[in-house]
Amino acid sequence: MSKRLQRETGKRPASSTVTRNASKGKTPKGADQKRLDRQAAIDRAGGLKQFASKAKISSHQARRWRDSGGPIHTSETIVVDFDVTGDLQHGQHSLEEPETLDVGKHLTGEVTLDGVDADDFIEAYAAGDIEAQKEILGVQIAQTILISWDGNITRTYTVRTIISLNIRD
Repeated sequence: MSKRLQRETGKRPASSTVTRNASKGKTPKGADQKRLDRQAAIDRAGGLKQFASKAKISSHQARRWRDSGGPIHTSETIVVDFDVTGDLQHGQHSLEEPETLDVGKHLTGEVTLDGVDADDFIEAYAAGDIEAQKEILGVQIAQTILISWDGNITRTYTVRTIISLNIRD
């Protein structure tokens, strides 16, 4: 980490400084936290080539994204085919009825992501961040699929298990 910080800031901090900043959740002086986060995502994927392969982009695009940020994916939208299980919470039909919860509800389908949502999902997918994938999918399922179900009630979906995913442009 000290070497990376030296490349980025021109100064090499002592390992104790890096450890102290990390324990406090602080970014070392002069470092770009967003760039460090992008590098961490690449590290979690196993390296630049592995990240690029999982994100379905070239190594050059992955390097450019790591260095300057911006959109990770060149398409405006992506489509995620999913097969998941999770907890479906139904809101109240009336004040007298309680909310209900379907535990282990199995859903399959597709959601279309664009902009920041697409970039965040691609990053999470390439880095192997399952929790971030579940969170993004749960929100998108609630906003695009459950909204069209009968009734005028609020529904939320918490993804518990991802059985399979396929990303396409």
